[in-house]
Amino acid sequence: MSDTTNRGRILFLVMTNRPDKLDVDLKRAGRLDRKIPFLYSQTPEEVENVARALVRKNKINTMSTSRPSRDVLKKLVGYSNADVEAVC
Repeated sequence: MSDTTNRGRILFLVMTNRPDKLDVDLKRAGRLDRKIPFLYSQTPEEVENVARALVRKNKINTMSTSRPSRDVLKKLVGYSNADVEAVC
């Protein structure tokens, strides 16, 4: 990776579910140029789809056919799917 002739030809991926535990040297400018949150819901509709799938997967009896409150869904935007599952 230190060979400058390879510059621009190597794609180095770092994946973690705990960015707070990454070494501080990896977080310095120029080390990780792009940070892409993976599979995080960006809209209330996406949160609702994830929640519906989790309710079906876990066979949760909701006893309701109504949709979740839009305010609740807005608060969950940006949460991971595991966090949405914990809320369900």
